[in-house]
Amino acid sequence: MGLREDKKQRQRQEIVRVALELFRERGYDETRVRDIAARADISEATFFNYFSAKDLVLDELALTQVELFRETIAYQLGVAEKTVPERIVETMRAAAVVIAQDREFQAVLDPLEPVPFERGAQAAHARDVPGARRAVRARTRARRDRSCV
Repeated sequence: MGLREDKKQRQRQEIVRVALELFRERGYDETRVRDIAARADISEATFFNYFSAKDLVLDELALTQVELFRETIAYQLGVAEKTVPERIVETMRAAAVVIAQDREFQAVLDPLEPVPFERGAQAAHARDVPGARRAVRARTRARRDRSCV
């Protein structure tokens, strides 16, 4: 990756970091794009160069967790000296630790209801990041629609 791409990646990560910080402090609904931009010391136009909407930052955060869980599963599949039930328990414990560490943020990621296991398993199995992204967006839209009623 070149210098320019490195800088873009660092800026994107900074926007996500700042947004997460603000979501935790104020809540998702109370955080505005202008707040994220101000704290990241960028213009709103620069924010929109990276994310076309605030909920896409939330998507990025959720997809990071999906990817970490996928990597955990891939690792557990390669551990031959443990039984399948032991590997499943370890994988679920790892997921529970992540969720327990930041319950308030997990509620921001999924305030309505859990994604059915079958849909989540299909997305992970197929490495269907766009499918996972669509699921996160649908939950975000549903939450937003409920809050507007």
